[in-house]
Amino acid sequence: MSKYSTGAVQVTIGSSLIKGTSTDFSTYAAQGYLFKLNSEAVYYEIAAVTNGTNLNLTSNYANANYSNGSTLSAMPYSIVTDYTTNYSFPELSPNDTGITYTYTKAMRKIDQAIYNASIYTMTCASDIKVTASNRGAILYSQDGTPWRITVSNTGTILTASNPT
Repeated sequence: MSKYSTGAVQVTIGSSLIKGTSTDFSTYAAQGYLFKLNSEAVYYEIAAVTNGTNLNLTSNYANANYSNGSTLSAMPYSIVTDYTTNYSFPELSPNDTGITYTYTKAMRKIDQAIYNASIYTMTCASDIKVTASNRGAILYSQDGTPWRITVSNTGTILTASNPT
């Protein structure tokens, strides 16, 4: 995966705020990107980028070796910057290490996208174009009856109630 890691960061245990030094978060980071200290295996999701030197995580930074309020300064870090175009799934590269979190996040996003596609209901105020297999499209009447609609190559519209 591609990473941004210019400069260094300050992390306060128990806080979601990340402060950068010589960083450009506003250019190279965004909501949903993954952040981690290079010395640790845990990834955190970025909630918001405030400016070039400050960002917030979706959860507070934690480390069992330090108490809340402890500050880690001048820490090397990485922000994962490569995601798929359509659904923003994190991408992996052949030499990636510590990929468990990235893989899990991608699987959860895929699962949610598939679930959303399976329950999607659409109401249209204008014409729609449906391109599908030779099985046609299934539309539901107001009383909930399903109708399979197909159009032959000659423009004949065929309907069937209760399609399977």
